[in-house]
Amino acid sequence: VVLAVATPSVDETPLPAQEGSMSVRVEVRACEVLLVEDAASRTSRMLSLRTGVLCSLDGKDSQGFAEQLLKVSVRDVEAALIDGVEKSILAPTSLQLNLEKRFASSELYDWRLTGDVSPLSLRLSYRDVLSVASIAKKAPSAGSTSVQTEVEPSKKSNRVVTASLKFDVSSISVALVDDAKGPAAPLVDLSLTDLSTNINGPSTELEGSITTTLKARAFDLRSLRFEPLVEPYAVTCHVKANATDKSWDITTSSEDVLDAVLSTAFAARLIRLQGSLQRDLGSSRTIQQREAFSLRNETGLVLDVRAGTREWTRVDAGASLDLRSPTQIECLSLIHI
Repeated sequence: VVLAVATPSVDETPLPAQEGSMSVRVEVRACEVLLVEDAASRTSRMLSLRTGVLCSLDGKDSQGFAEQLLKVSVRDVEAALIDGVEKSILAPTSLQLNLEKRFASSELYDWRLTGDVSPLSLRLSYRDVLSVASIAKKAPSAGSTSVQTEVEPSKKSNRVVTASLKFDVSSISVALVDDAKGPAAPLVDLSLTDLSTNINGPSTELEGSITTTLKARAFDLRSLRFEPLVEPYAVTCHVKANATDKSWDITTSSEDVLDAVLSTAFAARLIRLQGSLQRDLGSSRTIQQREAFSLRNETGLVLDVRAGTREWTRVDAGASLDLRSPTQIECLSLIHI
């Protein structure tokens, strides 16, 4: 972690404090955050987030008016699910945020937020969703001794604040995999391209739009190939909001014709998965990771087997080794002479 603070040099002659400036820079070159389901277990499932962060804060004050500029650069952020082996969920991506605030007599009257995100690629299976849900449910309360205290509501100012929000994401791709029963099979590939958000105005009358192009394809188990589910469809969401009352009004429009193809077989898969997901997530029992593959030793020899990054496991002749997903396997035979 690198921390740097810079302030301008001042003359020894005392002068009325009318102007000032400050610059703070914090850099975390590499870090990993782990969210563990059960800290007491050495083999507990966990979520891993790796990234590097660079933050800089510049501020200046003059004649009762102040400005602040916060820049946050998150680079090479990636997420993985660790359960015996590590499985990538979010491919490495980067994020750039700029937040600018203006104050008058210590009261905020204007803020602007701009952001730019590199392509996002997310891959989730049915078992991944169950694991993430279990970790998210148990990890925050495990070993927590914090005391909840009531927070007094802050006093609302009558000043109308102007705001501007601009956000751009070049593309978002989501791959969903069906491994609820047996070997994994692709379910849906969803992509959003040219996602752009532009909302601005006074806090009581925010207006703007969100535009993107949607495309989706579904995997056909009979032909073993992807078939179009939704042809490219450009859509615009018109947003009207009141930040003071926390009210939103969103309408959608498009000049394209929505061309979607939904087969009965794919609809049946969705209904089955929805029922299984509601049942598994609503169950009070611990969500366990079910094995998808089984490797049976038919060599007639005793083998030492290692799958992925796991430890070596002794597998006798005729015995089986359960695997969670396809992976590289190493085997050593034990021959007694």
